[in-house]
Amino acid sequence: ERHSRQALLENTRAQAKYQRLVSSMVNILISSGFVTESGSEIAGTGALADPELQDDLEILEHREAGLRLQYPNLSARLRLLSVCLGALPDVIQGNALATEILFPNGSSELVAAVYRDDRLSNYGIQLCAASARAALESCLERSNGQVRILEIGAGTGSTSEGVFDAIGDLKDRISFDYTDVSGHLLRSARARFRER
Repeated sequence: ERHSRQALLENTRAQAKYQRLVSSMVNILISSGFVTESGSEIAGTGALADPELQDDLEILEHREAGLRLQYPNLSARLRLLSVCLGALPDVIQGNALATEILFPNGSSELVAAVYRDDRLSNYGIQLCAASARAALESCLERSNGQVRILEIGAGTGSTSEGVFDAIGDLKDRISFDYTDVSGHLLRSARARFRER
C-alpha cells in the first residue's frame, strides 16, 4: 500500500501542532528500513511482514517486564516510556493532553520516579546539592543576615529534596522560594516540603 506523506498525516488524524512529530516518526521508519519514500509516495517494506518483528510486537509487554527485571535502574524510565507510547495516538489526535498522561489524576509520581529511582539522576542530584551547599556556605560567610535561594522550574521536586537534605542544618539562615509553571506541582511541593 502506498500513500503520500500528507495522506499519512491525515490518516493519523494528528492535530496540526503534532504533524511535524508524526512526519519525524515517518522519517525514523524510513531510516530504520520499515518504509521507503519514493518521490511523493511512502510504502511499507518487507521488514514490516517479518514474523520475528510480529512476534516481538506481540510480546512487547512481556519484554518490558523482562527488561525491568534485568535493568532495575531503568524500571521507572521504562514505565514512563510505556505509558507515553501507549497514549501517543490519543495525544496526537487531541483526545488527551500530554500533561494528563505524564501526571495522571494530578499525580507527579510517574515522572518523579524517573529521578528518584535512577542512579544517574541521583548522582546529578547529589552533585547539585553539594554545589548548592558550598555556594550557600560561601554566601553565609560574607553575609550577616539571611540568604535567599530561588529555584526556577523545580518540577517534581526531586532535586529540591536533595538540596534541602544538604542544607537542612542551615535553614534558619535561609529563605527558599520554589517556583514552577505548574500549579499542581507547586501545591504538591508545598505539602511535601512544608516543614523543610
